[in-house]
Amino acid sequence: MRRLLPSSARRGRSGSAVLIALAAVFLAAALGLLLQARGIGTARVARARLAQTRCRIAAAVLAADPTPRCDSAFDPWAAPHESEDPSGLRTVSRTEDASRRFSWNNLAATNGPREKIEELAADLMTFCGVHSPDAKIAALRDALDGDDAGAWETDGRSAPPYRAQNRLLRAPGELAAVPGWSAALFSPPDAAARRRFSAGTLADNAAVVPVADGEEPLRINVNTASGELLLATAGLARERAVETLLAFRANEPIESLAAIFAARPDWAAEMEGLIDTSSTWFRIRARAECGEEGGRAAATAWVRRGDGGDVEIRQWIWEEE
Repeated sequence: MRRLLPSSARRGRSGSAVLIALAAVFLAAALGLLLQARGIGTARVARARLAQTRCRIAAAVLAADPTPRCDSAFDPWAAPHESEDPSGLRTVSRTEDASRRFSWNNLAATNGPREKIEELAADLMTFCGVHSPDAKIAALRDALDGDDAGAWETDGRSAPPYRAQNRLLRAPGELAAVPGWSAALFSPPDAAARRRFSAGTLADNAAVVPVADGEEPLRINVNTASGELLLATAGLARERAVETLLAFRANEPIESLAAIFAARPDWAAEMEGLIDTSSTWFRIRARAECGEEGGRAAATAWVRRGDGGDVEIRQWIWEEE
């Protein structure tokens, strides 16, 4: 794990000029490595390093956020970054807060409001066109718990037969091994399932965050979550209230949950413990590609931001294309 820019180094300044300068230096160094690599046959390694450098720059931008208790699409870290040099060498990076989606591993949270989390998951699945979600949620909980009890273990209900992993999900593909789950669940809902909002898919609104500890649920960020997810969180009967919230945050981010709960006291009982105005986990994806050779490398960094704003890269995922 590597810590970047502690919050004490950020107080009293935006850091934008410093980050731009750092980005220029880092990219220039990485470009130099790649140009050298073209001559010695190690361009693949250099492309991977360049993608990694892009991720580190994005993490530094995140660490420089002056408002870590309020994350929204207005923040500099949320903007995609792209550059290309005259030779055709192109780099792209994008940072997403994990709290813009519901985390499936929340179903195993030991310190969270279990009934609320299960109800949220069921409403979200219903809203995204999935019928009879309760049995699927029960099977997924069985997969995530740490024991050998449950319908999956006792009945062996899976096709082909798989043993329940009895741990948190590490990758989205593991969902396919859970009884009742398949890739079809993540397809767009049909017209009959659509409501006031333009209903998205489960892939749009829920995800696997492989690095969270599973004890505390990953709270949903009201500033970045979709209308579908907010409606599932608030309750399917509160469409107009969610529309009002979406209209408000389109102009400025919501900085305090107290303001929401004061305006809508009925939301406090439903949403307390499930939502927040900021995020803890972030996924940074970067890609480096060469115009001449056609080679491409991609890197993903899972990043955790602490309460004080400090940023740590917790996991790297590499991909050569």
